Amino acid sequence: VLRSGRTPGSSLISLRHDSGPAFAARRLGLADEARLVQIKRLRMVDGEPVYLSDAYVPADVLPCIAPDDLARSGLDQSLYRLIERHHPVPLEDGEEVATAVFANDEVREIFELPEHSPVIRKSCLLRDRSGSPVIYEEATWGVPEHSTVIWRRAAAIVGADGR
Repeated sequence: VLRSGRTPGSSLISLRHDSGPAFAARRLGLADEARLVQIKRLRMVDGEPVYLSDAYVPADVLPCIAPDDLARSGLDQSLYRLIERHHPVPLEDGEEVATAVFANDEVREIFELPEHSPVIRKSCLLRDRSGSPVIYEEATWGVPEHSTVIWRRAAAIVGADGR
């Protein structure tokens, strides 16, 4: 977003430190009752809502995070940047899966969408350089005219076969 000359931003909806949900703990390779930090934010571009993000991080990665640690705009609103400041092992790689779904009540209300509106639901798992899962995020893109490309890759030597 910054590279395109636009301004990223976010509005914190909730910040929780507790166990579960079990599906997020499992995606992070943890026990169902593991303590997680859940960060729910409305993400924006140039002040306009673009997607709703539910991010889950093992509590030992961000044990003391508080609402003031999550900036509303600029570089410091990035969760990746926050984790890289507190986690000793750099983020390395991950995978994203995008699926078309119908907007749920919360998404329809936030983005003022009619019933049965299609939206994109993305799940993303990022690992650190040691291969440990660090962030599991589910995001719903409520504004179809906005799209973005996120490159998250450490420097690596790639052979002729693409590996």
